[in-house]
Amino acid sequence: MSRISRARLVCAALILAWTASAYADSLTIDLAAAHARAREQAPDAITAHAKVAQARAAGVGARIHFEENPNISMGPGVRNSNPLTVAADVRITQPLEIGHRSARIAVADAGEREARAETEAALRELDLAVTLAFNEARHADLAVEAATLSVALTTRSVTAADKRHQAGELSDLDFDLAKIALGRARATLATTRSNRAEAIGKLAALIGARPGDAITLRGDLGAPPPTLEALRAALANRPDIRALDAEAGVARAEGNLAHVKRWPALGLWFGYLRDQGDDIFLGGLSLTLPVWNREQGNLAAARVKENTAMRRRSALFIAAARQLEDAYASYQHQRESLDTMEREILPVVADAQKLVEKSIDAGQISVSDLLVIRQEVTTARREYIDRQLDLANSVAQVLFIAGVTP
Repeated sequence: MSRISRARLVCAALILAWTASAYADSLTIDLAAAHARAREQAPDAITAHAKVAQARAAGVGARIHFEENPNISMGPGVRNSNPLTVAADVRITQPLEIGHRSARIAVADAGEREARAETEAALRELDLAVTLAFNEARHADLAVEAATLSVALTTRSVTAADKRHQAGELSDLDFDLAKIALGRARATLATTRSNRAEAIGKLAALIGARPGDAITLRGDLGAPPPTLEALRAALANRPDIRALDAEAGVARAEGNLAHVKRWPALGLWFGYLRDQGDDIFLGGLSLTLPVWNREQGNLAAARVKENTAMRRRSALFIAAARQLEDAYASYQHQRESLDTMEREILPVVADAQKLVEKSIDAGQISVSDLLVIRQEVTTARREYIDRQLDLANSVAQVLFIAGVTP
């Protein structure tokens, strides 16, 4: 490759690197910020908000004064007389659609309310996905911290073991076991970092993070939910339940529109007649008699739609109420599990770690005992972190079922 070609490649690489850094940002995200970003930038959120815009656009058409345009009919004729005379007839007719416009607007407004409720229902699903992704990423942060502490403790152990090995106080086998433990601790740290990168990637896709954005998470896992009584009270306002209420409202509005259209349709007409050289201007009323079509089909469809929506609403509410009770009971058990660990295990783990560190420095502990204690301490820390994730996800499920925004 020539020197000029290499220079061009270097320049291109620098430009790409500068472009990436120019668009990169450092994001410090808590759960509330993650939800706010996702509701604005996630693809599912954009699709959900579009439903409201489409419903609002339908309302524009509903607010026109007349659905039917004026109808013009015309034709020439010849009077068979002596002498022959030419006749002409021009007529314009406009149906008045009395009462139709207000009924159409009511249908459109009900449709917009339904679209808003459906949008909130879709955003509720998105909120749960964001919460679970945030919890997973925050859990991965804590796992990396625990794995880092484990590597530090094991490194101290290997350093002390090396000194004892060189002094002839430690066998080759015990020293090899210490080095194996260090290698496993480092491998575990690499795995937890990989898991964190994957978890951050899931969250980044939901909150609209750009390539190169560095994401830092803040906040604790498992903030307690409201009381069960408050959650029960909030259940009726859950977005998907409100969406079914709105669907029933649309059906009622459609039924009212069909009822209005059952009445005879009144119209105005104006005409011009040319006959035997005379100009004649006419005007009058037209009346459409609903003899055959009395909107029977639309009325029946509206009644079925309303009845179905209300039955679905009742079934969904009963199922949600039961799910809420079970989910809250699960949360209470998860809370009890974490409290037990914090009360009975964590203080002992902290004390054991201090004793191990003193024993390592003093050379008063065997490698086998050290490895056993290190494994127990590491396992206890990891279990505590896992319990935090379980509790946080349990809270997320409780809030999701109750329809409460985290």
